Amino acid sequence: MLDASRNYFSVSDLLRLIKAKSMNQLNIFHWQTTDAHSFPLVLSSEPALAEKGAYRKKMKYSPEDVKTVIDFGMEHGVRVVHEIDMPAHTRSWAKAYPDIVTCADKFWWPVGVDWPDRHGSFLGNDTQYDLPPGYEFWSIGMRTLLKSQDLWDLVEHGYTNPNEENRLKDTKKKDSKALVIIQQAVHDSVFSQIVAGTTSKQVWSILHKEFHSDSKVIMIRLILLRRDLETLFMKSGESVQDFLSREMATVSQTRSYRDQISNQTIVAKVLRSLTPKFDHIVATIEESKDL
Repeated sequence: MLDASRNYFSVSDLLRLIKAKSMNQLNIFHWQTTDAHSFPLVLSSEPALAEKGAYRKKMKYSPEDVKTVIDFGMEHGVRVVHEIDMPAHTRSWAKAYPDIVTCADKFWWPVGVDWPDRHGSFLGNDTQYDLPPGYEFWSIGMRTLLKSQDLWDLVEHGYTNPNEENRLKDTKKKDSKALVIIQQAVHDSVFSQIVAGTTSKQVWSILHKEFHSDSKVIMIRLILLRRDLETLFMKSGESVQDFLSREMATVSQTRSYRDQISNQTIVAKVLRSLTPKFDHIVATIEESKDL
C-alpha cells in the first residue's frame, strides 16, 4: 500500500511505481489518497476538502490525475485499488468543515500532562467519561455524532408505530442503534440510571433531566470560567503552543454554555497574557491590527 495522505507522491512518481510493479509481476497497487493527515483528493462536489486539507496547493490529485493513474495501471496489467478512508481518520476534513468533526487535533490534548491523562491514551480501552459537570459539552458532541448517523430526529422526537410492519422494524432498528451509541458513551455509574429506558428518546430525556444545569448553575459556571480565562497567563518557560492550548480549552468550555466570545477578544487576551519577552512582538501586532 502507498499512503499518499501521510506522504504526498506526484503522479509521475505513481506511474513510475506502477511500471516497476508491472516489470516485477506485481499486479495490484493499493493507493490510499485520504486520511487524517491530509486530503489531497479533489472532489467536484466538495472542493473545499482538498483546498483546505491538502498539504500544499500543488499537492493534490484531480479527477484527471486519478483517471491517468488507473488507466496507466490497466495498460500495464496492474489493478489500482483506490482507497478513500472513512468514516474515521477525518481530521483533515475539519480543515474545511470544522463543524462535522468532533475533537479534531485533540489526540495529544491536553498538552503538558502525562500520557495516561491525554485523550489519545483512552482509545481502545474501557475509559469513559462521567457526565457531570460537563453534560452540556458532552451533549453537544453527542448531538453532532447522532446527526452524522441520521439518528438525531429519533432521539429528539421519538417515533410512533407506523402501520407498515417493515417500516416499523426499520425504525426500531435505527432507534436501537441510537440507543447503543448513547449507552456506550456514558460511565458505568451513569448507565445504571438509564438502564430502564427502552428507546433512545427515553434515555436522552433521563440524562437531560438528571444532568442538565438550570440557568443559575450555568451562570455560576460561566462566572468561574470567565474568571479562569481572565487570570490565565503564560508561564515562564512555557511554549506559545502549550499556552494557546490551555487558553483555547477554557474558551471552548465557555462557548459550550453559549457564551459568545469574539475572536478579537480572544486575540487581545492572548496578547495581554504573554511573557515580557514577547512585548516587542505584541506591540507590533497591536499597532498593525489596531487592537
